[in-house]
Amino acid sequence: MISQTNSIVAPMRVGLTSARVPPPNILVIFGATGDLTQRKLVPSLFDLYCDKRLPTAFSIVGFARREKSHELFRDELRAAVNQFSRHKTDGNPRWEDFARGIF
Repeated sequence: MISQTNSIVAPMRVGLTSARVPPPNILVIFGATGDLTQRKLVPSLFDLYCDKRLPTAFSIVGFARREKSHELFRDELRAAVNQFSRHKTDGNPRWEDFARGIF
């Protein structure tokens, strides 16, 4: 005996998307000037940000043994993102938004 299953689409859901964006948050990275941060963490986070998988109100706070200014830290991360990320920062307006939240 063959049974047939029919699925019904709820008419109120037609045209709606279910994209979920998490609430604003802060990521703390210990060892922020290290190799793991530059090669893996920040390039991956920037990819997620460009793909709109992170909230627009997203910040990164880095702790490290070496003292650096915010500008120098952002410049080093920008170079790392250009080298290791799928999305490049040159001409990408998303980088300025992302970098504004790096401390």
